[in-house]
Amino acid sequence: MPSRIIAGLGLSHVPSVGVAYDRGKMQTPAWKPLSDAYIPVREWLARLKPDVA
Repeated sequence: MPSRIIAGLGLSHVPSVGVAYDRGKMQTPAWKPLSDAYIPVREWLARLKPDVA
């Protein structure tokens, strides 16, 4: 069966986000709002169980 596009996602790819993630700073006051915004997306993707992400 051919693949089916279910959505398009756009997320910030600013280098500082990767640095904060790698250094475990995503729960600090400066980064927590951004980190928390990803939670619904992660949950949605977990429910859909896409074969490619």
